[in-house]
Amino acid sequence: MLNHLYKKEIENTVLSSFIYENDDFFSSEFNENQFTENRILVFQSIREILNSGNEADLVSLSENLTGKVKITELTTIVDSPVSTTNLDYHYKTLENARLRREMYQAYTNGLDMIKNGLKPLEIDSHVKSKIINIETHEPVKAFDLAMSTYEEIVDEAKNGKEIGLKTGMRRLDNRMNGFCPQELIVVAGRPGTGKTSIVANWMRNFGFFNEPGIVFSLEMSNRQLMRRMMCDMGSVDGKYLFRGQIKFGKNSNIWKTLEKTSSKISEMPIQFDDTANMTIDKIYSRAKKAKTLNNIKYVVIDHLGLISGWTTPGQEAKAEITRMCKMMAKDLDCVVIILSQMNRNIEKREGREPKMSDLRDAGSIEQDADIIIFPDVPEKNVNGTKDDEFELADLYIAKTRRGRVGKIDQMNWQGHYFRYSDKN
Repeated sequence: MLNHLYKKEIENTVLSSFIYENDDFFSSEFNENQFTENRILVFQSIREILNSGNEADLVSLSENLTGKVKITELTTIVDSPVSTTNLDYHYKTLENARLRREMYQAYTNGLDMIKNGLKPLEIDSHVKSKIINIETHEPVKAFDLAMSTYEEIVDEAKNGKEIGLKTGMRRLDNRMNGFCPQELIVVAGRPGTGKTSIVANWMRNFGFFNEPGIVFSLEMSNRQLMRRMMCDMGSVDGKYLFRGQIKFGKNSNIWKTLEKTSSKISEMPIQFDDTANMTIDKIYSRAKKAKTLNNIKYVVIDHLGLISGWTTPGQEAKAEITRMCKMMAKDLDCVVIILSQMNRNIEKREGREPKMSDLRDAGSIEQDADIIIFPDVPEKNVNGTKDDEFELADLYIAKTRRGRVGKIDQMNWQGHYFRYSDKN
């Protein structure tokens, strides 16, 4: 009944081919998870022997696997038909069998959990987490990619579909055509320059267009971030929601505004996660789950320096974190936006114009990011404005793999609303 989950003869043929022609081992993509039973040990032994610079044959394998695999099993493998010209076909066959086995195991575990009376949410979470971690990606041929890309372009032209997520900031969207799937966006600045505000402004606009996403708020709590969004969307001065300068009066304008704003935000497909001290692996795992369940289009991480492991001495840990952020964007086919601090070099420089070298621990961030944006609020206005007043602020696009770098000047900044907007 489950014979299609196991391809013993093909496993034997592949291993026999590697023993017959050792060089084929390193020119192929086979891995031990594609083999079953003692054939896993044989595969591992071939790899170990070849990595040590020796030749993998029946003699060296039998010595290496003494007490682990019977000589009769090794002889059966060695005597199997050799098929060095069909390894690509055999790879696909074994890979499909591996995927079926892992999926079968995931769903079988789910059935066992049902029988044992576990909670439905726990069962659902367990099974989906197993499924999304099963690697199914394979290379795409140029023909297939060219045809599918052409059809995608035709569909966009015929139906007026837009490629990227729109930020709602006209000049930024015109220059970048929004943010595209698989891009890593870095928003960096000194404290008080509106990093979190501008990203929350984008999230608000994504929400207006019903684009689902998740934000990992490592610095401030979910409720603090929500209050900021209420100030922005309802044009409510932050002093009322953050300094206790508000009294309850159900018929007053501010309460009507807050009620209406709360209702609007509640309809937006945004998830909030303020778990502290998360590793990048945990963030990646939760984002994968959100992609599976809600097909999220963007991930926000606020901020990079608070990801567990970032402060580890040396550059290796930091490089791994930014690399994983970029991998997350590609793997989930969504936009990943990370916020980052800047060092103090900008304060010593005349003109204060930010540069990529101002990024704290700039090397890996600068390398992995597709787009780097520096919001810059005038220093005199860091603490906010009053009423409906605004100050002029700038956005510096320091890096982009498309579009143009340069400054978008004279943006409106209303600190008391935590809001960036286009100049009227």
